[in-house]
Amino acid sequence: MKPYLVAATDRNGRRDTFARDAASPEHLVAVLEREGFREIELIDDEITASLRAQWPENLKPKSASEYQFEARLRKGPVPNGTWWWQAVRNNWLLLALAFAGIAWGVWRGSPGTVISVLAVVALWFWLVVRGQALAKEYNALLAAFARGELDEADAVIERLLASSTVRGNDQMCADLLYKRACVLARRGRLEDGLALVGSLEQAPHAGNGVHLSMVASIHYAADRLDDFIDGLERACEASGRNSTMLLDLAFAHVRMGDPKRAMVLLSDVQPKLLPAIQQPVHRAITGIAHLRDGEPAQAAAILQEAVTALDAFAANPAVWPFNGMLSGYLALALLGCERPEDAHAALAPWRQVALYCLEPTSRQRLASELPE
Repeated sequence: MKPYLVAATDRNGRRDTFARDAASPEHLVAVLEREGFREIELIDDEITASLRAQWPENLKPKSASEYQFEARLRKGPVPNGTWWWQAVRNNWLLLALAFAGIAWGVWRGSPGTVISVLAVVALWFWLVVRGQALAKEYNALLAAFARGELDEADAVIERLLASSTVRGNDQMCADLLYKRACVLARRGRLEDGLALVGSLEQAPHAGNGVHLSMVASIHYAADRLDDFIDGLERACEASGRNSTMLLDLAFAHVRMGDPKRAMVLLSDVQPKLLPAIQQPVHRAITGIAHLRDGEPAQAAAILQEAVTALDAFAANPAVWPFNGMLSGYLALALLGCERPEDAHAALAPWRQVALYCLEPTSRQRLASELPE
């Protein structure tokens, strides 16, 4: 059992975001439906929930407000004021005791007490500032990575790996190494990239197909598409064919030109077991299948729905590769409908991302037929 983030409406019509222990997304939805919840919207997938369960204890959410704050972050960075308000809520007891200690020290005329307590408050303040700075750095890495700004991505990875906080988090270090390996692969150094992450195969967080999936993405960065598909096939089997891995594999097959295989895989995915952030991709697979089958009008209609739905997460740079790819496929569908102006408009907001993240055939066609 592990906690899953979910939003749902209870019997009294009250909608809330909360965490609930469950063995799987299927188990979670079944339990909530039995309790009378409706309009159930998963925020976690099985992989995210499993990885969170392996976080260091000091990083795991412990209160309802912390889980709700994490849910907010899925849609992108929050304003500074919201970040600080959450930090105060998480540490209200410490701060209350600190202010009580300062008041007591002033009343007793004990400057040593006041200075000691202020030092504790200053340390708390520094830790919050450092945490916020690391979050901004990581978002900068995701943005650079999505745009294909490899030098910037490399520089941010270096800065993050220099942080003692990051070095103390095995999952974060592994994530950064996978990203560095993708940068190396994109620069033509695939073998160096694979060697960099070879030791991660036995890590606790690498099971259930996670490592295999990440290695597949390194092959994708090198435009080794057959190896990419093969890696995702093996990752899907290693995961027990969970919904997220099935979705990734279906998305890969439809993009690489095998819509029949993609639709067979998609038939095994129940949309209600997918987080809201993944549902536009689920819808887009059908649209891309129409595009591959020479039906651009049907493709354009479905892909427009998917692009619009994914726009709700456009502030989160972790989602940008999907924003870019879906917009790119929509532009290709519109080109097939002989609507070049609409294709330009669809591609424009995500042009740099699409021309980096799409597979070679699509990105070359867009660059050729929709020049800036």
